[in-house]
Amino acid sequence: MEMDLVSLGAGIVVGGALMLVYKCQCDDDRTADSVREGTQAYAVREILQQGKYLTSKQARDELGIKNLTSVVDKLRKAGVEVKTIENSNGNYYTL
Repeated sequence: MEMDLVSLGAGIVVGGALMLVYKCQCDDDRTADSVREGTQAYAVREILQQGKYLTSKQARDELGIKNLTSVVDKLRKAGVEVKTIENSNGNYYTL
């Protein structure tokens, strides 16, 4: 009986670890997909990598992006270090 409980406990631990590894892999895949060519995140990253900055108004007018904050969040989750700069005219984003 004791051996069965030990085996059960070990199985739960191993199963939990495998589930965590699987979940992390899925998150990585989803994040990588969010910055593929043709996406809003890709377009924003390209502009920022050119040394330019981007405001919400510019993103809306030039790229048709309604929620730049959401796109920037996707970039950050993908590992891009986007900086938020606040000034009297509002916020803008840069690398």
